[in-house]
Amino acid sequence: MLQGHDWPGNVRELENMIEQAAALSPGREIRAADVQLEERPAAAGGEAGAGTLAEAVEEAERRAIATALARSGSDLGRVARELGVSSTTLWRKMKRLGLEARGMPEPE
Repeated sequence: MLQGHDWPGNVRELENMIEQAAALSPGREIRAADVQLEERPAAAGGEAGAGTLAEAVEEAERRAIATALARSGSDLGRVARELGVSSTTLWRKMKRLGLEARGMPEPE
């Protein structure tokens, strides 16, 4: 599955995907179900990976949050401080982006 992916982000994209899978995997091993590879539609010019600015921003947010989650051991308070957002903003972004942390409570 990993070999068949285009990897337009090259090594950084692979590293981020592995960090995210490791952080979100329920067990000690990363399984295929833990890996989230995004399909990228071909752009009008035929270049894979090109998309709208909104899609690029969303992907950058997803990667930043997933990387911070992996570094922090899913400590949402630490992730929010590291990313410079409130815990409520972090929670909303994670929900919108389909990211979860173990034991992620809904903010008050």
